[in-house]
Amino acid sequence: MWRGLVDLPFPQFVEYCREAGAEVMELSGYPKSYSGTLVLDENGVEQVRTLTRQAGIEVCAVGCPTDLVQPTPESRAEQVAMIKRMVDVAQALGARTVGLKAGNPLEGMGGDEAQALMIQTIKEAAPCAHERKTFLALENGGTLANDHTRLLAVVNGVCDPYVRALLDVGNFRRQGYTPKEVLRVVEEVAPLSAHIHFKDAKGSRKEFQNVPLGEGDLDMEAILRAIRVAGYVQPLCAQYEGPDQPGVYKRDIAWIRSRVQDWETESAHKLVAAG
Repeated sequence: MWRGLVDLPFPQFVEYCREAGAEVMELSGYPKSYSGTLVLDENGVEQVRTLTRQAGIEVCAVGCPTDLVQPTPESRAEQVAMIKRMVDVAQALGARTVGLKAGNPLEGMGGDEAQALMIQTIKEAAPCAHERKTFLALENGGTLANDHTRLLAVVNGVCDPYVRALLDVGNFRRQGYTPKEVLRVVEEVAPLSAHIHFKDAKGSRKEFQNVPLGEGDLDMEAILRAIRVAGYVQPLCAQYEGPDQPGVYKRDIAWIRSRVQDWETESAHKLVAAG
């Protein structure tokens, strides 16, 4: 959940997730989230562990406010240190994924140079994540990583099995991809994804609107099938940035759960039947 509801004090945020029927949550690592009521130090991590355990909710991912386009060793070191700290937080909470923001090319910088800097920054952080068996998932956001070819080039350029994509379905529509193109891109990106933000949309660029699942111009049923065919079995996180978040999130969570609740058991039955 992002914006609006994420401004709730953390205890209320967890309680909302429970009431909405969520089984997992993505924890924001942004310092201003939860109205500043959560600091992810040792005490804060224990608070998260206690409240989520009481609510019966698991933390599946931790969001990390990175800006990976860093031209100097010193600035890259700051980003790497932040990533490593969030990997430690994720490990302490049992989360398998740290979500990374890409950042944008600096003024006067070309796309190839920015892409190379993203790869370099993630490469420096990847050994820590690999050692702790925690995925670093690069989100398609901003002006460069929202080009799926660039996103996949960064992921493949790092060349580490614990560096994957964070597939945000709606962000590609926001960037200008047509609904048919979004479906095709999901088919390409989902197999390399460690985490997914599942959201519907209408329009693109300046006309982009985040809408409840099934009410936009994206074929969310077909997108869901593509994600399933890709073999994705990690959580799907509903993300909605429009009005009436308390009401819409409950509907979106119910929409997802009604369609994916049998995925793993059905797969197991097929394996057994195949002998």
